[in-house]
Amino acid sequence: MAIGLDLGYDTVKVIGLTKKGRLWRLVGLATATVPTDSWSQETLKNGPEIAKILTATLRGAKPAALTERKLTVALPESAVLTTNLTVPRMPPEQLAQTVPFEVAQKLSISPDEFTVDYETTDSVCKPLDEKGGQPTIAQVMIFAVAAKKTLIQSLVEICGQAHLELAGVDIKPGAIVRSVVPSDDRGPRLVIDLGANSTICTVAEGQKLRVLSSVALGTHSTQTTRDDLVGFQTKAEPIFDEVVHLTKFYENRVCPGAKIQQIILTGGGSNIRGVDELFSRETGLTTVIGNPFKLIDSHHFPIPAELNHTFADAIGLAIR
Repeated sequence: MAIGLDLGYDTVKVIGLTKKGRLWRLVGLATATVPTDSWSQETLKNGPEIAKILTATLRGAKPAALTERKLTVALPESAVLTTNLTVPRMPPEQLAQTVPFEVAQKLSISPDEFTVDYETTDSVCKPLDEKGGQPTIAQVMIFAVAAKKTLIQSLVEICGQAHLELAGVDIKPGAIVRSVVPSDDRGPRLVIDLGANSTICTVAEGQKLRVLSSVALGTHSTQTTRDDLVGFQTKAEPIFDEVVHLTKFYENRVCPGAKIQQIILTGGGSNIRGVDELFSRETGLTTVIGNPFKLIDSHHFPIPAELNHTFADAIGLAIR
């Protein structure tokens, strides 16, 4: 069984899956509330209380309790730093030694205080040199993430208090992209997670992350409901502005000549009726609602409509 746990700012979502051919089969899922002041870049607070909530949530999952002890957890985008790098192609061992120092220098952080992880990007772009021309030396493009070591350690300790084992740590945008973007499609897309307190905008080439951005505006702050498209539209201008800005930044600076093909919406805000058509009108980009349960056999267990789009990150963590 694979378990994905999305520990958010005010809720925790957990899902357990088992592999079934090309599909995944649902074992159980559950949600619960958590203290709202827990996350920071330095540490995850309220450890004992969160540990008790995790234990109860796993036990109360439906249609079946989740008994597996290993799980994968995502860090929220506000708790990490991200950057893109272009470095000379080199052996993996040398790359592993070089990238953390390059990231630390670019982000002005101390390598002793941060854990750095990265992936090489098989990009549709051709890396450019500092003058904007084609480099004479073979290059590799890298997407890197840095998180405070104290934050990772606090997460490990909370899992230990809940008698769980942290099998992996991801970032929320990566998990969301993995759950809604086809694994065999490398086309550039914008994946937008309309959350309760913020909106995450991610440019991805296939399932590879390229650029991240966020807007401190969500369904709670806009006070919109499933049937209040007009209410959302009147307050969502900063989101549309960021989508346009991010699109231009990617197409003109990150990957000149490339064109973002579509927008995929996820998160609770994607339940607002007509929100996909609204994004299409405001941005000029074809917009669809993501379906994170597309590859999951729920075994006749009814998934509540209001939860369908909010489990994208937890699903992406489990299928990792």
